[in-house]
Amino acid sequence: MKPSIYDVSNQISEKSAALCSNLKKNTAAAYHATRKTVAIAAIISFGATGAVVAQDDTVEINTLNYWIGAGVGGGYDRYGRLLAEFMERQLGDANVIPEIRSAVGGLDALRELSELDADDATVMLFNTGLILDEMAGNEDIDFNLADFNWIGKASSEARFVIVSADSGFETFQDLRDAEAGVIFTTGSFGNSGHIQTGLLNNAFDLELKIVPGFRGSESLAALLKGESQGELMSEGSAIRAVEAGSGIPILVFGDPVSPLLQDTPKATDIAQTGDEILATDLITALSALGRITVASPHMDPALVAKLRAAYAAAIADPELLERAAQQGMPIDYLSGEEAGQLARDILNGDPRIRELVVEVIEQN
Repeated sequence: MKPSIYDVSNQISEKSAALCSNLKKNTAAAYHATRKTVAIAAIISFGATGAVVAQDDTVEINTLNYWIGAGVGGGYDRYGRLLAEFMERQLGDANVIPEIRSAVGGLDALRELSELDADDATVMLFNTGLILDEMAGNEDIDFNLADFNWIGKASSEARFVIVSADSGFETFQDLRDAEAGVIFTTGSFGNSGHIQTGLLNNAFDLELKIVPGFRGSESLAALLKGESQGELMSEGSAIRAVEAGSGIPILVFGDPVSPLLQDTPKATDIAQTGDEILATDLITALSALGRITVASPHMDPALVAKLRAAYAAAIADPELLERAAQQGMPIDYLSGEEAGQLARDILNGDPRIRELVVEVIEQN
């Protein structure tokens, strides 16, 4: 008998709670496997035809604003525009309008979203760095992400420590034994990748020189030119680095999908001390919460339900899946309810994790 969304969701709640609230080692593999089942269940439940799903006719949407809390041309932009296009197909006569709202890393837009009325049809895709900012007690975050209505999650990608092919490093131990000052590039200051690199650096005592401000293609170019020695990057970027011959994978957080990266040593097998284990579990959990879309905490429940259904059906559309694969955009669906639960688990995790995040932010 095929699993229902309800059955699989209950399993997900147990796995995400074990991963993020209890923060126990080696739960990531089980959690990853369960998330794959959810993606299959979504296709079973909503069908694989790409047809418009049945909608509540009492909830009318003329225009859905789809805010993207990141810059033009990056991964968030590509996911946001693809999801907006296919949600429009599911919502019938509604217009779905993607809009870049990247000021202050999307913080201003997320604050505005938190204040919207119940009937305002607006959703937002944002960087998980804002979750870390809330954990750290950022005074500019005057809302609670746990209160938002979570619409769904589109992706998750294992995170890889990639070193330059010319760096002389072949293993993570080589990096640990290196002299201080090895250059690692990251995205913009304060985004998720930047903070996670800081967590890696502090927990494993790497003494890296972290240089922010690099977009994906720029960081790969820096590796190729020898301007940097490494980066903590997504699986998609890691594949490109390895295929180009510019990068060597020496550590992974999460479960890689690509056969090219399957033999990369796992952080869960290397982490030994308390801080190493906590940082490893947090980075792994965040890798499972990629490309998330939320709505206002005040949105009408019927409108939330309609948008969640449209999102789930859009992400199960075979054409979307094909186009995403062609563009190197992994799809790993998680329902709004379960994405929200995972976020709450992260936000309410071990107090020491909060301290580790604060330490990273205060160092910059």
